[in-house]
Amino acid sequence: VLLVPLLMLFFFVRNVVYEKKHQMDSWMGGGMRMFGEIDCFEFRIAGFNIQHNDKTYFMNFSTIPEFKDDAINLKILPKNDRLEKVLHKVKHQTWYYDETAGAFYLNTKNKTTDFAIPSSAITGIMVYRVDFENETNKVQLKLLNEITANGH
Repeated sequence: VLLVPLLMLFFFVRNVVYEKKHQMDSWMGGGMRMFGEIDCFEFRIAGFNIQHNDKTYFMNFSTIPEFKDDAINLKILPKNDRLEKVLHKVKHQTWYYDETAGAFYLNTKNKTTDFAIPSSAITGIMVYRVDFENETNKVQLKLLNEITANGH
């Protein structure tokens, strides 16, 4: 007789823990948005940092066609193993900096006239959530998870 309520309580607690501690939105936590705040992957940003000329640049995966699927997967479930896999993929690509345009790009056309970026310049990969702070009335980025390039 108590089995059903205890089972429901177990899943409720599990879903809250997944949503709060494992960087899952309330849907992926299993709560079907009943117990969590509004957080869907459309409000998330995934990308990586590049160090160049004493500055840090953030590259949004959603703007790189070759990484669109990775962007979606990271935004839905930003687990460490996914971040590490994509970081490995990013570091093993050939990236260039176009000084005229002031932009980085993935070399898919074997263009070699621009400045090549060494893989050591890629310092980490991260996933943010866009939050609106009611107290300050401002939009801010909240870091959900990140992996640094140490050891890669």
